[in-house]
Amino acid sequence: MKTKPLLHLIITSLILLFLTNISNAEARGPMVGIDSSSKYLIYYGGNFTQQNIDLMKTFDVVVLHPSSTGVTPSVIKELQDAGVSYVLGYISIGEDAPRAGELPILHQGKGPVYKDEITQELVFQNQGVASFYLDSSYDANLAHYVHDAVPDTNGTFGGYFIYPNSDWHWVLNEMRIGGSPQIFTQRKYIAGLKQIAGQRDSNNLTSKFANFGFDGFFLDTIDTAGPYTAEGWYPWVAEAMQKTVKFISDSYPNKTILANRGSFYYQAGLHNTTYNIRPIDFSIRPYINAMLFESYMLDSAASHTGVSPYFLENHKTVAPKLMTEANRPDGFTVTNMDYMMNRSSELYDQLFTTVVKEQGWVSYLSLTGYIDTIDLLFPQKLDNQTLMTDTTPPQWMHTGESFYENKPPRVGVQKLIKGANAGELVVFWDSAKDQSWPIKYNISIATQEDFSDQVKHNHIAFEKNTPWNNNPVANVANKFTLTGLSETIYYVRVTAEDSSINNLEENNTVTRSINLAPAISNPITQSPAINGNLDEWQNLQPFGTDNKDMSSASALDWQKAWMAHDNSTLYLAYQYHNPITMTWGHIAYLDTDSNKTTGYKGAANTMPIGVEYMIQGYRLWKYTGSGNNWSWQFISEIGRGWSTLGSEMYLSRVSLGNPDKIDLYYEANNNPLGLTSIDLFPNNASSGAYFSYSLTTN
Repeated sequence: MKTKPLLHLIITSLILLFLTNISNAEARGPMVGIDSSSKYLIYYGGNFTQQNIDLMKTFDVVVLHPSSTGVTPSVIKELQDAGVSYVLGYISIGEDAPRAGELPILHQGKGPVYKDEITQELVFQNQGVASFYLDSSYDANLAHYVHDAVPDTNGTFGGYFIYPNSDWHWVLNEMRIGGSPQIFTQRKYIAGLKQIAGQRDSNNLTSKFANFGFDGFFLDTIDTAGPYTAEGWYPWVAEAMQKTVKFISDSYPNKTILANRGSFYYQAGLHNTTYNIRPIDFSIRPYINAMLFESYMLDSAASHTGVSPYFLENHKTVAPKLMTEANRPDGFTVTNMDYMMNRSSELYDQLFTTVVKEQGWVSYLSLTGYIDTIDLLFPQKLDNQTLMTDTTPPQWMHTGESFYENKPPRVGVQKLIKGANAGELVVFWDSAKDQSWPIKYNISIATQEDFSDQVKHNHIAFEKNTPWNNNPVANVANKFTLTGLSETIYYVRVTAEDSSINNLEENNTVTRSINLAPAISNPITQSPAINGNLDEWQNLQPFGTDNKDMSSASALDWQKAWMAHDNSTLYLAYQYHNPITMTWGHIAYLDTDSNKTTGYKGAANTMPIGVEYMIQGYRLWKYTGSGNNWSWQFISEIGRGWSTLGSEMYLSRVSLGNPDKIDLYYEANNNPLGLTSIDLFPNNASSGAYFSYSLTTN
């Protein structure tokens, strides 16, 4: 029999009390003391012999169905007393699941209900059944929803689909096995919240009519609110289902909540256009301690002898987003249950590697589709200390990938922008996965490109990058704002670290740089005369002044440079120390996506920016190479005017891809004059310095 030290139980209880006895606006947090090595059992069978109960005691988390034969308050107490950390009771919140032949509840008679596709209004049909029954089946032939004034039912299990409003909350709370004076007798076989979690009567431990005293709830049938246009899904129910989970969380703050399925609540980018519902806008993340991913790889269909036909979608599309949300500071534990169904042992091993070793889930493998046996295959693997030792650092994911694509992971830092205040830098990155959750992220910053002066910020309290919710393809999942920085060039890296005993950290060297000096911006309403006379530019802000660097009086030698813009055009002006004798060697390198890893980086990655465009003399070129080779496509000649000590140019913003910001530096190459000197502006561009120009102000 498995036991746990008393100190462990006391600490777990205190942490749970801290996490769950909080205001409604705060998160519950994950299941304390539970990780990928924890043993997990879901059992709906009726065999509660002492031998089977003793077997259940070897698990850390046990989910039981209160209606199952043999489940009594005494069984729950015995498991808890034996050291099972969490004993949770099943309850269906998205379907009313009476016994076969039992009629719908008649409470108040306002239902069934549907939401009109056109008006987006709720329609209660007043057919003598409760207001929470749904009537909105999707007809694929008609390509819209139909309503027959009869409550919809689950074709497999027979339950009535539910719109979980306040009337339903009352039923969930009050119904109980044996019936109740407050609830209808036709639901006398189903335990409600009060009976599942209520304090046990020590003198009445063998009666199924008494309170069970479970540690919390296993919330089933959340998928009624799925955002899919098909029969059995009701996208517009997403908010009501969220409020139902919140109602349970608020009503039972000291009870653990494990939600079955409902992965759509964590899926960035998922959108039902008929009802304009994005489920992630109604995420249940703050109101649960754990989520069950059922049938991830091996489903319960007897006809599927191999992996589930939905595995690729689950693995590449759903899981990265789910784990991103689970790993947030207000996240949750992810559990898993797949089905053996007489498949090959190689598939079981593959499943274990995928869900436990790679994803870090708390997993159980059911022998049959009825979840009526206690299988020990995974628990035996979990007892193998060599197998369970985490020796692998986190692996980066791509949270915007679809199952039919093959996108590489988004490794490390992905984007840098200036914060709203001086000295602030916002760092963006995607997510990583590992056996040992939660994943912690570290940010290293330096002013030297070799990171010789780096400062490392460990285990930062990162935030969600909210644009990721709607578009995870174009946006990464996480961000953090560094403060108190100087106005200089910074180089940044992000690494992922696991929560194993060895705190394993991957060592990617993906680096991005940013100039925190204020970006220059010169919005103008009247275009300058392009004639080489720079008088009009003297009242605009230059990129600074470059000292006379060249010893030869004929050498190209930068003195000042400007940019300006209006709604459609970008203007450039150069001023020199020496008279201009040729135009070929004047080059402006432009990074239009603020990404050093794209565009031309130099033959040895020595460029301070990743160059998308080059203005060489008065010609615009676009980079077409692989990053390190010199390969350019001529775009066009650009308007220009020259004088002895100055030049002016203009080109359309569209020709540069209409960027909001340009990072740049200048090069004067004197080779055509027979000189070996090259003048850079800024002078320390070879050490990573560059200028920034903002076009966001019109």
